[in-house]
Amino acid sequence: MNLDEPCRLKSFGWHIDYYVVVGISLALFKHFLVIQLPIEARHYELDDLLMVKMAEGLVQGQWLGDYSAATLMKGCFFPLFLALINKIGLSYLSTLDWLYCGACFLFVREMRHIIKHRASLLLLFVVLLFNPGSFSLTNFQRVYRSSLILIQVLCLFALYFGYYFYYRDYPVSAVESDQGNWRPILYAAGVGGVLWSIWNTREDTIWLLPFVITASLLIIREIVLLSKKLNQPSKYYLRHILISLIPCMILVSGNEIVAQLNDHNYGQRIRLECSDGNFAQAMKAIYSIKNKENVQYTTVSHEKLERLLSCSPSLALIRPELEHQMNYYDAIDRNGQDGEVEDGWFFWGLKKAAFQSGLTDTLPKSQAYWLQVAQELQLATQDPEANLEVQQIMPSALMSPWRQEYWKLLIPTTIHAVEYIASFEDAEPSVQPSSKANAETTRRFETITNDFSLYSDGFSDSRNQAERARYQPTYEVLMRIANIYKAVNKPILVASVCCYLFLLFWYVKERNKQLVPVLLIPLGMFLSMAALSAGTAYTEISAFHAIKCFYLAGAYPLMLAFEVVSLSCFFQVAAEQAHKRKKRSQ
Repeated sequence: MNLDEPCRLKSFGWHIDYYVVVGISLALFKHFLVIQLPIEARHYELDDLLMVKMAEGLVQGQWLGDYSAATLMKGCFFPLFLALINKIGLSYLSTLDWLYCGACFLFVREMRHIIKHRASLLLLFVVLLFNPGSFSLTNFQRVYRSSLILIQVLCLFALYFGYYFYYRDYPVSAVESDQGNWRPILYAAGVGGVLWSIWNTREDTIWLLPFVITASLLIIREIVLLSKKLNQPSKYYLRHILISLIPCMILVSGNEIVAQLNDHNYGQRIRLECSDGNFAQAMKAIYSIKNKENVQYTTVSHEKLERLLSCSPSLALIRPELEHQMNYYDAIDRNGQDGEVEDGWFFWGLKKAAFQSGLTDTLPKSQAYWLQVAQELQLATQDPEANLEVQQIMPSALMSPWRQEYWKLLIPTTIHAVEYIASFEDAEPSVQPSSKANAETTRRFETITNDFSLYSDGFSDSRNQAERARYQPTYEVLMRIANIYKAVNKPILVASVCCYLFLLFWYVKERNKQLVPVLLIPLGMFLSMAALSAGTAYTEISAFHAIKCFYLAGAYPLMLAFEVVSLSCFFQVAAEQAHKRKKRSQ
């Protein structure tokens, strides 16, 4: 059988493609499994429960609900998603899985430009489809924003690749006479929509920027080259370059709409307080002042906090509540009860202390208060009597300042993060009760998701037992799938890197332009995975324990896609080389 040809059976006038039938059948099989899992309810006021509260506000027509210390610290897209499926009456788990299946199909569809064998495309689809990260506890069952990241990343990369190949592979039929051709506009609009959704799902999506910028520049390059090749006037490629700017326009205008909605509902035109608001300026001012001694994971030591309180009268107003918050977070961080609070918790304690003190219980008051704090600390750094030594800070207000010892720690910690991803550690489903939420909270999660959970506090024990018995066979099948990935993925990742290096060697040796996309696409996926791993590693060594499945959610599909694409292209090119040698020998 020739794998380059569609495998079809003509029956009753229909052409049945076996590859498509197998793919759909496997997608239905996986869907049947995962929808039988329970959701995980967690009473985390700054995470899962915050998302539910924001979604409840949207359902009730109150935007993101009442303003609190945490309301505008996290993006609005996941609450919008929750509110939408609740209004329509869809199941959270079912919707997530169908969206993920669709993202896998979209990605595989665009990979057909470099993977010529349909069996290899089917393999790519299956490997992505059964990715354990897509049905794990923290990236699927947990009602939290990391569940969307896998879908968004696959869609973003697929749309960028499709947009790139539109200009590279269809120079005559699809581009030369493209009057009324909406494909580039659809690609650009799709990229913009997905990019905006990611930007408003998590605050740490800066790891995608290198890929987005590079892919955009390559698309513009292909537009210019194609215009010259077809001898088109300058207005042709200028029009297409303007189309390529649509993603940026959607991102900027979408963020502006969110800011305007916040202005209408909370009284200030900002999108997020942690990036756009004066709280970010206050955090930068706080981080710009050095500790007198080096404290692990801590930029604001107890001693430094006392100096800050003495320099800022506004900050001193929240001292009682701030001490309470610092004691709470000191007890739960990595070095618990050491008298210090690591950076990952400090800003939450600071934000909550001001809110609980009544000084920032509305957004306008919050903006005014944190501006005053920032100005007082900036003036203090210019006062010689204050004896405050200033240090360089990172671009983001939530990133800890760089330290010299991080040079030795960052690379091994990044490698550890990659090993964590490759081993699929913690990427497992669960049929345990929601131990981190009470019955009332669990019911709220069930209501917003239209799904069931298992209760942990003795509520409805009979239902728990019946549901767990029903979930157990599904759990066992999914665990077998996860264990296969755990057992084979590390050596496959090593093999795929070696295959990619061979492809690079062939390109250098023969200067074959056909290999350029074969090299660029896996490289973009691998470097993006490495960027996320490095960013997570930096957080791990500087702020809090971050090497976890849900922080690294976007890396799992990229890693698997890199492996299959690199291996498939290697064997494809190797077969072509062997065929050429055979022809020469004849």
